[in-house]
Amino acid sequence: MSFIAASGDMAQPVDVAKPRASLKSRIVSAIVLAPFVLGAVYAGSIAFDLLVGLAVLIMAWEWQRLCGKGNFGSLGVFFGAITLVAVALTSLNFIVEAMALVLAGAAVAAVWGMRILHEAGKWIAAGVIAVGLTGIALVWVRNDANGLSITIWFLLAVWATDIAAFFAGRAIGGPKLAPSISPGKTWAGLIGGILGSFAWSIGWALWTDAGQPGTLAALGIAA
Repeated sequence: MSFIAASGDMAQPVDVAKPRASLKSRIVSAIVLAPFVLGAVYAGSIAFDLLVGLAVLIMAWEWQRLCGKGNFGSLGVFFGAITLVAVALTSLNFIVEAMALVLAGAAVAAVWGMRILHEAGKWIAAGVIAVGLTGIALVWVRNDANGLSITIWFLLAVWATDIAAFFAGRAIGGPKLAPSISPGKTWAGLIGGILGSFAWSIGWALWTDAGQPGTLAALGIAA
């Protein structure tokens, strides 16, 4: 599919090297990182908990920079510290304490963020909750008796969403999802991503004899 950029009476094709470069970087990243991530998931315990700790720091960094117009600062450090400590507490099985810390940290981040970032402060607080609870949930689930299977399903559901969204968005194009936040995302990509997770979840349920493929498919759509 060709992409056309129009200006006045003239139209010129957009450089197709960018989509190809993006696809190449995704493939290389998958080859390098997927074995490392899946190995940590299989090992569980300290290896996986450390991986989740790194992940929440990266998520906190990106969320803070998005809401803070590219700035990280001391509020970002606080954001990352709260989520990292919450993961550590969950690893030690202090789950209630970890959730309480995240909620308290979100309250502090809201007051702090509103003072220096005004309306964006409430999104910083939401980020502390979203990132913190994500870290807690991942460690908590992996430590469950059936945690290995559930964690692999979830991570691959996320990957399936990303892959399907990428190819659907590139192939179909169409209206943008949120152009002011991420200009490359389209509604076609979103729908393709949902269908990718849906299909993967049904396949995982049938392959592993987990039962109730409809339930897992619904969870895949939600994820």
